[in-house]
Amino acid sequence: MFTDVVTVQVRAGHGGRGSASFRAQPFEPQGGPDGGNGGAGGDVVFEATRDLDDLTSLAGRHRLAANPGQAGAGGRKEGRRAADLVVRVPVGTAVYDESGELVADLARDGERAIVAHGGAGGGGNVHRVSSINRTPTAAGPGEPGEERELRLELRLPAGIALLGQPNAGKSTLLSALTAARPKIAAYPHTTLRPELGVMFSDGGEPVTIVEIPSPRFLRHLERVRLVVLVVEATDPSGAKELEAMAGDRPTLTVHTKADLLPGSPRRKGIWVSAETGVGVEKLRQALFAAYQGAAAPAAGRPGPARVRLAPSVRGSAISVARRQWGLEVVGAPVARLLERYDLDTPAGFDRFQVALDRMGVSAALEEAGVRPGETVRIGDDEFEYQP
Repeated sequence: MFTDVVTVQVRAGHGGRGSASFRAQPFEPQGGPDGGNGGAGGDVVFEATRDLDDLTSLAGRHRLAANPGQAGAGGRKEGRRAADLVVRVPVGTAVYDESGELVADLARDGERAIVAHGGAGGGGNVHRVSSINRTPTAAGPGEPGEERELRLELRLPAGIALLGQPNAGKSTLLSALTAARPKIAAYPHTTLRPELGVMFSDGGEPVTIVEIPSPRFLRHLERVRLVVLVVEATDPSGAKELEAMAGDRPTLTVHTKADLLPGSPRRKGIWVSAETGVGVEKLRQALFAAYQGAAAPAAGRPGPARVRLAPSVRGSAISVARRQWGLEVVGAPVARLLERYDLDTPAGFDRFQVALDRMGVSAALEEAGVRPGETVRIGDDEFEYQP
């Protein structure tokens, strides 16, 4: 079965935890802190390849997760960075986030895009030494990796598309113009998936042709320069509908099965009989001329190559809202503090409180009328306010 749309949940690896250790060796009982940093988590990377022709390989993989970074260790040993999770997708895959914004457009073989970035490793206590704290006992936890839901849509990288009604002779025409061998039979809807073929000019220039079997696959028209409207000579009634499907793209009308109407008045367009070969060479020359004269479609390119889920700390607002149970502090900078400090240790909690004061959270709480003993919630954690 041909799959050209999938939805996956991607999660980059968490950063490794920093180490809070102290050097202890003979004749040096108080050697000082020597805990190393944790390693960064692995990224989730999509890589375009011509070895795949659809997204079937991802149809059953609803969650893609990279490995976490290794924790730091004593002796100033840095944790190993986790390997990236490289997911291969067919050339022509467009990646969209939850809001529908284009994240990556992998239109070339070997092109890569980082769709989720791994979290940074936590700092070891050897890097937390200061003039007022010579023996830090806390280390930083690793930051969580990015997690998001992505929608992948395949748009086949073809230059010319064959668009027509069922049983109009699209597959037969594709086999006459290229070396492709799609299934051909004398009944409608024989072809169930888009078929590709490569046509060559007299000078050896290649151009890829895609057959669009039904309106369900109209997304594959996005990258083509030229749309061939395949109209059956004995039933031209669907020509207007085909023009509407093609939109504003350049078109060329081809009347197939011309051998069934010998000597009849010819309508505008090129008349061919793929069965007998009449008009096929003329059509090939006309296709190359029209293809070279058509402008390449404007490809929607994503924004920055590196897109992080977490909002930037700088410039982000912090707000305090009163609830029935107490006060709630909202803001990306405060949420990131919870990930940066280890609140299970006294030293980590003290550093967290100092960071809140420097960020202005304490002043904002007092301005909101916080009372001693009142509940203050930051993210999923609750605290008791004490001045």
